[in-house]
Amino acid sequence: MKFIYVCILAVSLMPATAFSLSSQADFRYVISFKVSSKKNSVELSKYKNKYSVYQLTEKINGKITYTTRLGFFDSRKQATIFLKKIKNQYRSANIDSVKKRDEKHLIAWYKKKVNLKQQSSPGSSFLLDKMATSKIMEQARQFVVAHDYRGAIKLYTKILSIGDTEFKQDAQEFLAVAREKNGQNAHAKAEYKEYLRLYPEGEGADRVSMRLQAILTVYKSPRKKLAKPRKIKDIVWSTYGYLTEFYRYDKFEQNAIVRERSSLTTTLGVFSRRRSELKDMKIVVTGDYFYDLDDENDNRQRLTSLYFDYANKPKMSSVRLGRQRHTKSGVLGRMDGAWVDYRFHPQWKVNAVAGYPVDSFDSNKIQSNRNFYGISFDIGPFNKYWDFNFFQIEQEVDGLTDRKAIGGEVRYISPRNIFFTLLDYDTYFEEINKLYVVSTWLFADQKRLNVTYDKTKSPYLLATNALMGQQYRTLEDMRVQEHYSSEQMKQFAIDRTATSTRTTINGTAPISKNYVINIDLTASSLSGTPGSAGVVGNKPTGKEYYYGVQLIGDSVILKHDTMIASVRYSTSSTYNRNSYSISERVKLSDNWRSNVMLYYEIINKTTGAKTKTMTPQLGVDYLYSRSLKFEGDLSYEKSSTKGGGAIDTNDKGVYLSLGLVYDF
Repeated sequence: MKFIYVCILAVSLMPATAFSLSSQADFRYVISFKVSSKKNSVELSKYKNKYSVYQLTEKINGKITYTTRLGFFDSRKQATIFLKKIKNQYRSANIDSVKKRDEKHLIAWYKKKVNLKQQSSPGSSFLLDKMATSKIMEQARQFVVAHDYRGAIKLYTKILSIGDTEFKQDAQEFLAVAREKNGQNAHAKAEYKEYLRLYPEGEGADRVSMRLQAILTVYKSPRKKLAKPRKIKDIVWSTYGYLTEFYRYDKFEQNAIVRERSSLTTTLGVFSRRRSELKDMKIVVTGDYFYDLDDENDNRQRLTSLYFDYANKPKMSSVRLGRQRHTKSGVLGRMDGAWVDYRFHPQWKVNAVAGYPVDSFDSNKIQSNRNFYGISFDIGPFNKYWDFNFFQIEQEVDGLTDRKAIGGEVRYISPRNIFFTLLDYDTYFEEINKLYVVSTWLFADQKRLNVTYDKTKSPYLLATNALMGQQYRTLEDMRVQEHYSSEQMKQFAIDRTATSTRTTINGTAPISKNYVINIDLTASSLSGTPGSAGVVGNKPTGKEYYYGVQLIGDSVILKHDTMIASVRYSTSSTYNRNSYSISERVKLSDNWRSNVMLYYEIINKTTGAKTKTMTPQLGVDYLYSRSLKFEGDLSYEKSSTKGGGAIDTNDKGVYLSLGLVYDF
C-alpha cells in the first residue's frame, strides 16, 4: 500500500515535462483495406513517405489471403479524418486497432519516424532521454488502469532501454506487474528476479518478493494429488551492499569570529538473501558512524536497520523481525519488533505489527518501556480504481496510554484523476493526528493540476509530549512528584502539541518543445501552544503564503544540459521573502556530470531589519566504474543583516563535501 501512496505523492510533486516525440504506444489505430487473394491489390504508394503501408498474410479455408493496412494513427479521431479523405477511392477501407500481428511494422515505422525527427531537431535524443520519461511513465500507468497491459509493456520496456533514468527502478517493477497481468507469467517471473538482483533492499523489494511468490504459487498449475514434492535445487544465495565515506568541512565567519568544523561520516549496508521456489529469507544490516575531527566527544554511531525477513510463498505470508522502518498502518517510522502479513484472498491482506518505537536521539537502545501493537487490512482493488486500508493501533509507555488510534487510507486512480486521503484519529485524545488529502487532475497536452491539503499534529500527539520542557524522564515520575491527575497529564500533552495546516495548489504545463512551467501557491499556518505545567507557551505563526514559478528547460545553452530557474515570494505577519535561483546541470561525458547553482535571497522583517544572502554552488559527480562513484560539492555563502535596531552582521560561510560511494 505504501507503493501506491508513494506513486500518488510522486505524481502530485513531480513537475510536468516537455516531450518532443510521441511514444510508440501512442499509435494504436490503422486503416485496414479489403481482404484479397492477390498480393498488392491496393495501390497506396503515394502515402508511403508519411505512413507505413504493409500487408498481412492469412490462410482462410485453406487459401492464402492478403490484407493491406496503413498506419499508424495516435487517435481514432485522426484515423477517421484520414478515412474520410480516401473513402470515395477506397470504399472497403475501415478503421481497426493495432493487433499483435501489426507490432513489427509499428516498431519499424516508429524507429524511422524517431530517427528522422532527431536528425531535424538537434538535442532531441537527449530530450527523449531526460524529459520524455515522465510522460511515458504516466501513459503506461494509464494503460495499466485501462487493462491495456500490452501497451504498458511496450512503454516500460522503452523506459528501460533509455538507460540510467530516475524512473528505471519503478519501470522494472511495473514491467513485471504488467507482464503478470497480461498472463505472461514466465516473463513476469524473469522481470521480478531482475528487479531483485538490481534493487535487493527496500519496500520495493518486499513488494516484488511477494508478487514473485504469488506467481510461484497461486498461478502455478496444481500438482497431482498425493504426488511427492520434488527437491528444490535452484536455491540461490546472494549478498549485496554499499559503503560510503564522506568528508565534510564547514567554515563560518560572523563579524570576524571564525568557527570551523570537519567530520567524517561512514555508512554501511549489507543485504544477504537466500531464495528458493518455496521460501525467501533475507538479512539486512545498515548503519552509520559520525566521527568529529575536532571534538571526539561528539562521535556517534547509529544502527538504522537490523532485521530478518522470512516469506512462505505457498501460504502467501511473511514475517519481518528486528529493527525496521514502516510509515503505514499507523506505524510512525523506525521500530524494533515484528511485522507479519497474510494474504487470505486476492483482494484481502491482513497485517499485524508489534514492537518498540526507536528514539531518534538514542537509537542504539531498545525502548522496552514503550511498546505498541496494531492490526490493519489492505483491501482492493475494487471496480478497477479503488483501494482501501484500515488500521487500529495502540501504544503504551510505562504502563500508561501513549497513543490509541484508528484510521486508514482511500485511493482512487483513474486515467484522468488521482485521489488519495489518509486519516489518523487518536481515540484516547479525541484529536485528529493527521488528515492528508491530495487530488490530481490530468489534462490533454501534459497539463496537470494538483491540490493538496495537510493537517498534522506537530509533533504527533503522544502522551509523552507532556514531558517536553520538563526535568522528568518518565510520565509516572512527573505525575507522582507534581501530584497531577491523569486528565491533567493528558491536557499537558495536548498543550505541548501544535497543529500544522498546509494547502497547496500546483499546476504544470509544457510551453514549448523544450520548456515546461511549474506554478504553485501555498497557504500554511502553525497554531500556538498554551503555557502550562511551568512551560511557556508559543504564539501562532498566523497565515504564511508562498508563491513560486519554476521554468525547466532542456538543451538551453549546451546540447546536454538541463536548466532550472525559479522565483519565489513568501509573506507572513513578521517578514517578506524574495528568492531567486538558477541551476545548470550538464552531462560532460559518460562518466562526468556537473551542476552549477546560484541562489539569491532578500528578507525584509517588520522590525525594519533587512537580510541579503547570496550562495553560489558547484557540484561534480564522477563515475569511475559501475561500482565506484565520486561526489563533490563546494558552496560559498555571504549574508548581511542591517537595520531593525540591532547590531549589523556580516556572515560568510564555506561548505565542502567530498565522498566515495562503493556498491558491492
